[in-house]
Amino acid sequence: VTTRVHLTPPKLLRLLEEVPDICGLKASFSPFEELVRYVKRLPDSVGVFPGSILALYPGYSLGMRGAIHPPSSPFPERCVTLFRAVKEGKLAEAQTVNHEIVAILDVIQRFTGEHGRAVFLEAMRLRGLPVKRFPRWECLPFTDRERKEFREALEAVGVKAALP
Repeated sequence: VTTRVHLTPPKLLRLLEEVPDICGLKASFSPFEELVRYVKRLPDSVGVFPGSILALYPGYSLGMRGAIHPPSSPFPERCVTLFRAVKEGKLAEAQTVNHEIVAILDVIQRFTGEHGRAVFLEAMRLRGLPVKRFPRWECLPFTDRERKEFREALEAVGVKAALP
């Protein structure tokens, strides 16, 4: 659930005094510099999770624990590969996978303007996930031509479709 509450590091420290069991923070719209301030100010018991997978590559070495990035949900294997490479210090591999994710997200972005979050429904369906409805609200559906273009664009950046 998006709370739309901006918890600065000092506010979160005060909240931790009342609720010491807080173990993580997803900072969805925070600039990178603010993410670093969270890591530096919060106790090690509180993991900082950027709201973008693109912050994982530069942020892990600074203490960020991972990333929670819904737009990359249809491509979990890339995210897991990136996380493992960063965690194991395989920086060349991490950089390569990070670039692959950027290319995939560029394709997603090309279709988001017209279709909103329905682009994720199409991506998940192409990947073979039996999604019946996503998002909860109506979005302009893909035409057969757009679906073909989307599939071809994803395949061009290395995403294998499970469905014909």
